[in-house]
Amino acid sequence: MGNWGVTLPLAGVPLAEHRDLVKELPDLGYTDVWSAETAGTDA
Repeated sequence: MGNWGVTLPLAGVPLAEHRDLVKELPDLGYTDVWSAETAGTDA
């Protein structure tokens, strides 16, 4: 089975709310959290 990841920050979610979201990710099956190096879509 592969890993699941999410890239932060999430559009439309205030930065202050990211902490609680990240704490829930393992229970939702996520294994990785990434941070984009740009302030927008990164191809």
